[in-house]
Amino acid sequence: LHLHLTDSQSFPIVLDEPRSAGPVDPAELGRKGGFFSSSSYSSADLRYLVSEAKQRGIRVVPEVDVPAHTLSWGKAFPDIVVNCRHQSSAAQSPTDIPALDPTKNQTYQVIEAVLRSL
Repeated sequence: LHLHLTDSQSFPIVLDEPRSAGPVDPAELGRKGGFFSSSSYSSADLRYLVSEAKQRGIRVVPEVDVPAHTLSWGKAFPDIVVNCRHQSSAAQSPTDIPALDPTKNQTYQVIEAVLRSL
């Protein structure tokens, strides 16, 4: 099961803080980057989903959109997102343009915290 966890419009997961998160709390992404607090998943929700899927012989493959489609990341960590002003086509949504800034150390800290929390 391909589970598309995040996108530009929403980061609907309130992640647990990993053991070695450092200065970054990945739960901020879900608290600030989701549509509504009532429409988000907790780490426990995801563990339950994976457990139920496993019992049925289904592998869950999580997807976290990076480095693009990250407008929702910028709601929690505005300094790590670059708003590229160029739209590659008229069909591209303006919300899909922001991308993570590869020149900032904090970008990698946030990505690491997210991946450790999954």
